[in-house]
Amino acid sequence: MNVLRIRNPYLLFLPFLALYVAIVVLRHNPMVMDGDRYYWYAQNLLKGFYSPPPPDVYLWNGPGYPLFLAPLIALGVPVLVLTLSNALFLYWSVVLVYLTLRRLTAPGWALATAVFWGLYFITYQLLPILMTETLVSFLCAALAYSLTRLYGEGGRRWLLLSGFLIGYTALVKVMFGYVLLLMLGGNALLWLLNRRNRAYGRSLLVLVVAFATTVPYLLYTYQLTGRTLYWGNSGGMSLYWMTTPHADEYGEWFDENLDFAFISPYPAADSLNVKILKANHAADYKEIYSYRGLERDDAFKRLAIRNIKAHPKKFLENCFNNLGRLFFSYPFSYRFQDPGLLKKIIVNGFFLSLFLLSLIPTALNWRRMAYPVRFLLLFALIYLAGSTAASAYQRLFYVIVPILLVWMAYVLSSVVKISARFDK
Repeated sequence: MNVLRIRNPYLLFLPFLALYVAIVVLRHNPMVMDGDRYYWYAQNLLKGFYSPPPPDVYLWNGPGYPLFLAPLIALGVPVLVLTLSNALFLYWSVVLVYLTLRRLTAPGWALATAVFWGLYFITYQLLPILMTETLVSFLCAALAYSLTRLYGEGGRRWLLLSGFLIGYTALVKVMFGYVLLLMLGGNALLWLLNRRNRAYGRSLLVLVVAFATTVPYLLYTYQLTGRTLYWGNSGGMSLYWMTTPHADEYGEWFDENLDFAFISPYPAADSLNVKILKANHAADYKEIYSYRGLERDDAFKRLAIRNIKAHPKKFLENCFNNLGRLFFSYPFSYRFQDPGLLKKIIVNGFFLSLFLLSLIPTALNWRRMAYPVRFLLLFALIYLAGSTAASAYQRLFYVIVPILLVWMAYVLSSVVKISARFDK
């Protein structure tokens, strides 16, 4: 039975683009959350620098997104148009998930998975804001497609593109920089142990290209800080909050004001909770904020290590809580919960069930799986592991959902048959 007669995937998924554009236009609010900071960084680039000079080094984010924004700002592109790029990125990611799975699975699986991703409403909340998550989702979908083309047909362009995509993703979200370094070292070791394995050799070249993409930024941070492979100075604050030893705090991040005004997705229970939060951390913050720039980041890390040593069990509990926030946007300290959370739990509960189910055939058939799928899965799992050890929110999870969907559809398609015939 013909279920669809549209052969061009860009036309097939065009209704999603219309939906995303409508969300951006109707809810446009670009400068909330981190939006104003990315815009500020882009303006800095146009002035010839990125971070202020020492001692006020401020490398809170990688330069990937500001590098995208800067030329558009220089051309005078309105902020609304800048934000509409989110609609394009999410739409392209849907198309790329579909195109990737057309090469790996039956058409029915490709269509069903792409539609699921297109309707994954958790991504919609950041569409009207100048945030990086939609761009990273697109980069992950593009990486899945590029790697599949590379291992399916070869070609230097796919190798270079795959490496660039990994490197640029690391520049947008620095957690991927650590993923890149770990995978580069591990892949090099595997290749040294088995130089005849062409897949290892090819992926090693991809990772070398990825690292080369990040070298200009790493040279810049070295010149600025004197530290090698320095990605940014926001990690210490995140690690500090992940190590909080207090019973009613679950490891999410709070800003320098020690209140709920900026980071809370839900309202604070009452002013008493703000007082408790400040009482728990005022002494630490007084010490930490006596420093500037890199020294402040070092102070955060120093106190975080102190907390881990003194309260290792609580740190592990906070890591478990972090998994809850990544998948279900729960729990949050001192705050009422939003009833809208139930919708997220239903959708990601279904997703998590498929995720866990897919791990079984993956473990049993690891060597038989297509190499690019294995590479992508390791890429995503290492990122998830790193995100679990630092304060995280659901938006940090869904950036890799395109990769996880490709993997799950590939694995589950060997267990459950979904078929659909397309006109050629």
